[in-house]
Amino acid sequence: MQHKFCFTAVHRLFIDIRSVKGPNKPLFGGVPVIFGGDFAQILPVVVNGSRTQVVDACLQQCFIWPSLKRLRLRTNMRVRSGPEGYDNQPFIGWISSLPYDPLLYGPVRIPDFISQPTSLPLLINTIYPSTIL
Repeated sequence: MQHKFCFTAVHRLFIDIRSVKGPNKPLFGGVPVIFGGDFAQILPVVVNGSRTQVVDACLQQCFIWPSLKRLRLRTNMRVRSGPEGYDNQPFIGWISSLPYDPLLYGPVRIPDFISQPTSLPLLINTIYPSTIL
């Protein structure tokens, strides 16, 4: 996630480019903008920042946040059941504990059951096992 100042800069840029005048300027100059992400898992980077500084840098702390229309996904696609014989339960347990388990604050160790290819061909073969390289 970007620092809240990035969103403010883009908003002001679109206001200037579109020459929007008046006190009630629409967000981003009236240009539709879509944001996506899980705010509990994607925080902005603040170099040497404290937890408070990182939270303060989030989009939710920006003046544009109350004006945004928020839509929520009803199904978490990362934790739904996979094909027959595919056990997704270890991943479901691990990913759902990340934002809430205090033991996982700081550096996070990727579990062994998550594939970590070390080259591009291995990555492609992991994602598309039937592809011939």
